[in-house]
Amino acid sequence: MLLAVVPVLRAQEEPEWRPKAGLPLTEPRQVHSRSGTLKVTLDARRRPIDVSGSRIHAQPFNDRLIGPTLHVRPGDMIDVTIRNATSERTNIHFHGMHVSPRGRSDNVFRVFRPGQTVKSLVHVPPGHSPGTYWYHVHLHGLTEEQVMGGMSGLLVVEGIEELLPEPLRDVRERQLAIRDVQHQGDSIVMDAADINVQGPTTR
Repeated sequence: MLLAVVPVLRAQEEPEWRPKAGLPLTEPRQVHSRSGTLKVTLDARRRPIDVSGSRIHAQPFNDRLIGPTLHVRPGDMIDVTIRNATSERTNIHFHGMHVSPRGRSDNVFRVFRPGQTVKSLVHVPPGHSPGTYWYHVHLHGLTEEQVMGGMSGLLVVEGIEELLPEPLRDVRERQLAIRDVQHQGDSIVMDAADINVQGPTTR
């Protein structure tokens, strides 16, 4: 009988993620519609990203904890390609938008399987209210975990400045998207059983 001795290697302990204070405000990448159509690709996959000056494992859109900000005008078409490079099913929802919930539009009953590349086409009505909205994944049973991991971003329907008093219409706009980051070691918590909805933002 031949015996083989296989050494058991102890897993190296993962370093703790430590955010840094005092960093300058950074805004998400901006994507604007052209000739009535906004085209963007949202690539979702698990990877280490930079958050507050340190690397942490997450599952974001396009390498950033906050996905790109989408700028459209009433009457535009939103043409989004979603590459689901995660190991989970997912989809997408355009939160607060007054758009169709059917077919390939804002349909939260669609399922994007792991490895799929899927397109969503959302027509923004000509009379849509301007303002700041957001898009995020919305698959029943996985929404919270995937949003915590970074699969969301801002969506701006342009025109709000036209409703402001004239002296304020040229004021510089800044976007501030506040995210809750709970982590274990060097990874964002993305398991529903471990997410503490009433706890601190770091643990």
